[in-house]
Amino acid sequence: MYVHPNFQKSGIARKLYDHVIELAHQKKLLQLSIDASKVAMPICKVWGFKIKLVNKITRKGQVLTNYHMYKTL
Repeated sequence: MYVHPNFQKSGIARKLYDHVIELAHQKKLLQLSIDASKVAMPICKVWGFKIKLVNKITRKGQVLTNYHMYKTL
């Protein structure tokens, strides 16, 4: 998910997250997984996701880091 900077810290991400969790429970999913950016990873940890793998991806000479994370429901 991405929230435009003009609308960050207004609860939008939390509402989207809560909706995803509700849908996951309705579908009786046992686990969720995400690939989170360095910016998103801390909030994902707050929401109960755990880091499973750190990914390093090279694009046009730049190394990008993201985090494969999961949460057991």
